[in-house]
Amino acid sequence: MDEVTGAFSVSQTTLNLLRECPRCFWFHTKRHIVRPRAAWPSALARIDEVVRTYWNRYARRGQMAPLFCGVLDGVPVIPGVEAWYDPATGLYLTGKPDACLKIDGRSFAPVDHKSRGSRPRRVTSAYVLQLDVYQLLFEKNGYPSAGYGVLNYFIPEKCDLGNGLALTIDVSLVNTSTDRALEWMVRAREVLEMDQPPAASGACPFCGWLASMTLSDHGRFLLIGKDTKR
Repeated sequence: MDEVTGAFSVSQTTLNLLRECPRCFWFHTKRHIVRPRAAWPSALARIDEVVRTYWNRYARRGQMAPLFCGVLDGVPVIPGVEAWYDPATGLYLTGKPDACLKIDGRSFAPVDHKSRGSRPRRVTSAYVLQLDVYQLLFEKNGYPSAGYGVLNYFIPEKCDLGNGLALTIDVSLVNTSTDRALEWMVRAREVLEMDQPPAASGACPFCGWLASMTLSDHGRFLLIGKDTKR
C-alpha cells in the first residue's frame, strides 16, 4: 500500500495469486499474511541469473545475444518502466520484466526467461497473465505494444559435463492483451473492497489444507492469525 495515497499495489505476482485464489490474495494484500511459498530449486534460480546477465550484457549495446541470433526478431533494449496508477481502479500496477525486444523499430514485446527441467507442453495461464501485465506496463510507460510477448525456456540436457553444461533454448511467442490485464485489476479492486475475505478457490491447495486441519491434534481450532481453545 502507498503510504501517501493509501492505494494498494498489484503486480503480475499478486494478480496471479488472485487468479489462483481470491481468499489468499485478500489476506496477502489486506492483512499481509503471506501464503507459504513452494520450494524452488536453487540450481534453476542460478541459471536464471546467469541468463539475465548474459542477455543484458548485449542488450546494453543494443545487440542480440549470439545464442538468440536467428531465433528472435527485433533488437534488445532496456526500457525504463515505472509503476502506473490506474484511476479507474485506484490501484498501482508494478513490475519489472526480465527483458524487452524492440520490433520493427516502433513496437515493444516483453521477454521473460524461464528455467525448467523439461520442455513445456503448453503456455500456462500464469505466464500469459504475466506477459499481459508487462505489456500493459510498457504501454503506460510510452512503449507501444507489439501484440505479443516472448518466453525463453532454458532446459538442461543430458551431456558430458567435461564439455560444459548443455542448455536447449525453447522459444514461445504468446499473444498478449492489455484488456485482460485491466480486467484482472478490476477484479482485484472488487476483492479488496470486501470487508471480509472472499470464499476460497476450490482448487486452492493451501485453503484446502487449512480446511482439513480445522481441529489440531492438541484440541485447538486453527484460524487465520489465531489459535483458539475449543
